[in-house]
Amino acid sequence: MLITYRIFSHIGYSPTPLNLTQAHEYLLAATRYRLGYKDLKRLVRNSLEYSFAPGNSLWESPEFKAMVTACASDTPGETSVSQGCSAFLHKSDRAQTQWQLESEFAWFESLQNWL
Repeated sequence: MLITYRIFSHIGYSPTPLNLTQAHEYLLAATRYRLGYKDLKRLVRNSLEYSFAPGNSLWESPEFKAMVTACASDTPGETSVSQGCSAFLHKSDRAQTQWQLESEFAWFESLQNWL
């Protein structure tokens, strides 16, 4: 339960009713079905990949193994982004949100003792 709390508190959930409901559903998935961090991460990524957010995806495919060519050499969470990636992100709300999520995952995973 502590792991799940840390995940939610560090990946950008604000205390709105919708986000609290989503967080509760992820908590249920983790506790009821014994889903681990990687499983929850994939669920969160899928929620953006298959959302109605406008614009192209940050990902080449739904396996989340490679980012689109424009951002392939960039790393979410870093202070600078290439011109090509910046232009791509500027054109896509979906990709911007996915980039932010990946940045938050990178930050969270860089913490010591996050488990």
